[in-house]
Amino acid sequence: MPPSAYFQRQFLKEIKYGSEVISHVQEGDQCYRNSLWHSALTCYIHGFEWTAIAYLEFTTAVDIIEEEQNGNYYNFAGGRNSILDELTEHANLDQKTISKIESMNRAERRWMAHHKSGQTLQDDVDQIRSRLSELVETLFPTDSIRKHLEDSD
Repeated sequence: MPPSAYFQRQFLKEIKYGSEVISHVQEGDQCYRNSLWHSALTCYIHGFEWTAIAYLEFTTAVDIIEEEQNGNYYNFAGGRNSILDELTEHANLDQKTISKIESMNRAERRWMAHHKSGQTLQDDVDQIRSRLSELVETLFPTDSIRKHLEDSD
């Protein structure tokens, strides 16, 4: 997360599954700084999943992890029990973001999971990293989070 996301990090530390978002983004950033593009990509994509899971648990009665522990398995985007479908039902995501997440799911995420050959480029990672920052800002807007944290002090 960029330094301007201080309030988002503070807020995510307080909510269920928020620490997973922070952990994956920080690990991705460490890999990014070391030019480990494939590892960074992996972390950021997991960051997408945990961002959605944390948001859904915080704002709705949908706890994806609990559901999966009860045998109701979820796919990230598409298919039966889609985390993205749950997210679009409960969050105000623009069509471009939804489309980019679906595209990522079809391409990078599946490529990663099946260990396909081919080089991961910094440009590939930059696009995913940028989109993840936008998703975090959309779901956990800095201004709203700042106000929430200030009001709880």
